[in-house]
Amino acid sequence: MYNPTVFTVILTLFWTFVSSSCSHYSVIPTNTAPFKTIYVHTISNQDFAPNIHTLFQNQIRQSILRDNRLTIAKNPLEADTQLYLTIEDYSRKVSTRSSVDAGRFNSLSLQLTVSVSLYDNQTDSYLLNNVSLNSSIPVFFDALKNTINHREIEYYTLPTITKDLSQDILELILSDWSISVD
Repeated sequence: MYNPTVFTVILTLFWTFVSSSCSHYSVIPTNTAPFKTIYVHTISNQDFAPNIHTLFQNQIRQSILRDNRLTIAKNPLEADTQLYLTIEDYSRKVSTRSSVDAGRFNSLSLQLTVSVSLYDNQTDSYLLNNVSLNSSIPVFFDALKNTINHREIEYYTLPTITKDLSQDILELILSDWSISVD
């Protein structure tokens, strides 16, 4: 019924196969970028979104510092790469209207679109050139019950949109780069 010798042999064979198959396994680093330092230029606000470019600039810098794979340079010529960001479009669209008064709305969809360019100082070329990223968030409120108007709610919601975008930008610039494996 149960033979300890057969069990030991099967376990030994299994261990031999597992250990021999793992001995040839190698990890190729996919989270390394071809650059180590980055200079973040001042964000250009082409659509005149309401005073978010300074906050957005700080969030991007904090995201880069928290990630720890890049160092922020103080001079664009001393950096390996330069990051250019342009706020291309900021829009607010009505999502739902009040059932009591069709002239009032209950929710807005706020959307911010940015253009991302990453310039490589070593090759004098763009690694990314005008890549468009956007983020949107719905904002719900009841104009009859809330004393806060939609402009104030919009003002409090914009940092969430820019925080999401700063994380998307970091993922874009630190995405898998094709690197040569020696």
